[in-house]
Amino acid sequence: LFLSLEEGMHSAMSWETFESKLGAPQMKEFFKAIDVDPSESHGLFKLLDLDGSGTVTADEFLNGALRLRGPAKALDVALLIQEVRKIERQVLRIDRDSRGATDPG
Repeated sequence: LFLSLEEGMHSAMSWETFESKLGAPQMKEFFKAIDVDPSESHGLFKLLDLDGSGTVTADEFLNGALRLRGPAKALDVALLIQEVRKIERQVLRIDRDSRGATDPG
């Protein structure tokens, strides 16, 4: 799949590129192998994008494929974990900011 991109295995795939590849035989096989319905493609993309860059590298794609094998329930749980981590970071940031605002000095 990444070999078809300009920079090959060193490429980073945007959501638009990922979405455009959904009909490709390799992508269909990928979804079948991890037992995820293609209608979940956007959520899957966000999960594969481990660094939150808005792109998926070949490394992120392969690691995600290994992590997400199994029924769609695994995808749902992984999405929830990602959201909880995001909320946790926001809460910690708010806590840090509020402590700084009430600190005299």
